[in-house]
Amino acid sequence: MKTDGPEEPDILRRVVSPINDPAIRQHLNRIKADQFAFVGNNFSSRERVSKIETFTNQFTKFADYFLSGLNDFKHIYLLSGNSEYINTVFSLAPEINFFENDYRYYKIASQTYRKSKSPAGEFIMSYPSRQNGTTENLVNAKENKSPRRHLDVAYLALTNNPNLVNVSEFQTVGITLSKTFAIPFNRFSLMFSKEKIPHFDVLQNIGYCNLSAVEIARELLDIVTPEFWIKKYWNSYINLCREYKLSPSNCLLFAYNANGQRVSTSELFSEKIL
Repeated sequence: MKTDGPEEPDILRRVVSPINDPAIRQHLNRIKADQFAFVGNNFSSRERVSKIETFTNQFTKFADYFLSGLNDFKHIYLLSGNSEYINTVFSLAPEINFFENDYRYYKIASQTYRKSKSPAGEFIMSYPSRQNGTTENLVNAKENKSPRRHLDVAYLALTNNPNLVNVSEFQTVGITLSKTFAIPFNRFSLMFSKEKIPHFDVLQNIGYCNLSAVEIARELLDIVTPEFWIKKYWNSYINLCREYKLSPSNCLLFAYNANGQRVSTSELFSEKIL
């Protein structure tokens, strides 16, 4: 179905991806390989753990701008993207529930781990909402009485006028850095948990995790402030939506076309703005 105005690029229908920001590219290009490749370095377990602790402390201060209550979580694990976080939540929960229109990987994980959807089971939701980048899921979840809830955070710092959300009521919070720091192929996220997860704990206690991603993200914290994305791109996002007849969401990375399909906007930034 065609609409008035420019023809919709096919690339819009691709999976939502980060904005290819030139300042981030330039900053990464200045980082020497030995700062994150660590070839020939024989770090002790204490040195590895120290790098992890330094980064998680810095990142928690960054995330506190959007999420309060993270200090209530005694365990922070570095994972391979939020897909590993979701897999972990589904694998450990006896029963788990989620909104039908939420992130479709939940349904795949539910089928993979053969979990039944029970109103009495644990509950996982995306925030900001996968549908529109708002607090919609948090509002709707108030009717859910599950004592163990999990928050999947995919668009931290990428939504306009974000509310400060208290996450202390959740059992776990997973925050992907792939989009927030525009490093999608590093497959890097943090899992905040109130309970120890033994198989993660064993590895993290000796610093056995993706230290390269840790160093890259730590470097990017120097330039990616909480206001970085919205201050730099929100007005351009609204203009692109007007030009391509898209309905804006509350998140920079996606909008909706005339057929109601969610489409990625990062490719438009690359084509028209960057």
